[in-house]
Amino acid sequence: MESIHETLNPSGFGQQDEFTDWMRSAAAGFVGAKRLPDGTYCGVLPLIFTYAICLGVTYEAAYQKRFCYKDTPVCLHEYSKLASFNDEPKDWVARRPQVLEVIEENMASTTATNCQEKKHPAGTAVRFSESYLSMLAEKERRRYQGREGKIRGYRLQDDPKPRPIVFFEKFGRYKEEVFFEMPWTDIELVVQAVI
Repeated sequence: MESIHETLNPSGFGQQDEFTDWMRSAAAGFVGAKRLPDGTYCGVLPLIFTYAICLGVTYEAAYQKRFCYKDTPVCLHEYSKLASFNDEPKDWVARRPQVLEVIEENMASTTATNCQEKKHPAGTAVRFSESYLSMLAEKERRRYQGREGKIRGYRLQDDPKPRPIVFFEKFGRYKEEVFFEMPWTDIELVVQAVI
């Protein structure tokens, strides 16, 4: 019978590497990490009251999909079955679909009624402000210092205010394109540095 550690961090061919080691570090905070056969990195992330399976993880600790679970055994079982980015775990209690197609669908169905969306529309080039960078860990701060991104759009989360999606193209070793979904409270920190 597999131990919890083996389930979280399987040692099969190609499932562990330098990046999965980093995912389990204090900087990223995952309790489990593995590389799927299609090259996607996924991991289990502890939240306040739940655990979450994250798919499409990058060095920025960003992810493309997140599935939250109330029960740890269910989370581990679904995590152990994943074989590709397109696999969808079952029995989750909350989901954050952050793949590009979903973002574009949400943007198409949402009119720019919010003043921030009118002030900083999709396509606005941005850099992280020094005040925002100062809150990041040193490694992440160096990674984003002076790097240009673009607001790809906005999408609604649990609160009624849209959050900006900031994309960085051709960034990092593992992904051609990565993005951050900035918390609403941080939007001004991002757009202070509009280019």
